[in-house]
Amino acid sequence: MNHRLIPWRGKTYHAVEITIFQGTEKTETVTVATEELESELLNADRTKCVSKEAEAIDDDIAYYVTADEIKLPEKEIRKIVEDALSE
Repeated sequence: MNHRLIPWRGKTYHAVEITIFQGTEKTETVTVATEELESELLNADRTKCVSKEAEAIDDDIAYYVTADEIKLPEKEIRKIVEDALSE
């Protein structure tokens, strides 16, 4: 699991890169960020991004988790993301 910081409007947000669906044809390395960043990227109605730059950042993120979930071990984050993307 690689940790990274995503800068947005003078603040940085924690994100991680993980590989999901390992050992299957759906194996993919994705970025997971916090819901706090998601709320900053979206308008008040949460229907679209606030700018093209915000949209580019959002497009790079596969899934958003809570501030507590981003601190979990990689295995647990992977399960959260895989469960959500399998629905």
